[in-house]
Amino acid sequence: MGARKVGGAVLAVLACPCHLPIYLLALGAFGVGTAAVIGYLLPALAIGFTAGLAILLWPDRSGGKVDLACCADDAKSVPGMGGAAQADTP
Repeated sequence: MGARKVGGAVLAVLACPCHLPIYLLALGAFGVGTAAVIGYLLPALAIGFTAGLAILLWPDRSGGKVDLACCADDAKSVPGMGGAAQADTP
């Protein structure tokens, strides 16, 4: 897994909504008010979690090739994509 994917995984774990009670306890210990939590923390966690999952789950396109398991066999049977044409065409 590349550094980009690892960064996305770390971001998704840190911004996961299940960690909200821990963040609320930590912010309460530091005396941060509820308005700051609702106004800044919740949208930041929502955006961070969504972005982390998007980075983690987005296919890696380095090298100009997308390696998807669902399309690996199809490319061999399509003319012009590295394979021969299908022999048994109705």
